[in-house]
Amino acid sequence: MAFDFKSEWSVLKGAPWTFVNLLAFGLTVGFVSGLWLRAEQVATAEGIVKLRDAELESLQKQINAIPEKADEGQTESTPTEPKPMTVDGIVQKAKGLER
Repeated sequence: MAFDFKSEWSVLKGAPWTFVNLLAFGLTVGFVSGLWLRAEQVATAEGIVKLRDAELESLQKQINAIPEKADEGQTESTPTEPKPMTVDGIVQKAKGLER
């Protein structure tokens, strides 16, 4: 069902400002709706970017903490200077080897 301009031309000719006003109103509503929809899409995208930035920052902190933890672990696990053995210690160690 198509709009027939020929049969409606007398109505448009009789009230041209009504037609122009309705056309302008429809275009304005469509434009504002498009802006609103686009603003929602942009806000969603910005939210996703902020979420990913926070996740990247958290991961970067974890990565930066790894060398610190490794350094801390190395100081704890590095062997200390061997204690000088006493004669009694040597004798006990030798007795343990004999068994």
